[in-house]
Amino acid sequence: MGSLPEGPNPRGPYWLRIATESYTDHAYRVLAGWYTLERIRNEQIWRAGWTAAPLSSLQTRADADAADAGAAYALGFLAAERLVALAGEPALFAYYGALPGAASWREAFETAFGLTPAAFYADFEAYRARVAPHEGGAP
Repeated sequence: MGSLPEGPNPRGPYWLRIATESYTDHAYRVLAGWYTLERIRNEQIWRAGWTAAPLSSLQTRADADAADAGAAYALGFLAAERLVALAGEPALFAYYGALPGAASWREAFETAFGLTPAAFYADFEAYRARVAPHEGGAP
């Protein structure tokens, strides 16, 4: 993969990979007319409240499983939604386009989204506190 170093996953942390997967999957469902965006978003907000784990802690699938896989997937959707609000939908795809020539996923993230991962984590946790605060465990 270009100049990316070897590591657990050079495409980035687990939360970011599930964020783009979740966002595009749900966008497809809305475009197909199966669900409304409001219904999907409300469900993801509800599910995200099952875990208090910060987004930054979801670096691997094992981290997501420990936090609650369903809640981690929901956090991924909300993270993608927030990235789109900050940088636009094309930035989700620009991130993957930037990876091959980047020294790290963090560099590709900054290139695509215009902010550091640390700045995004802080922004996201403030956003999450407003829209999907931790409500306790899964029902």
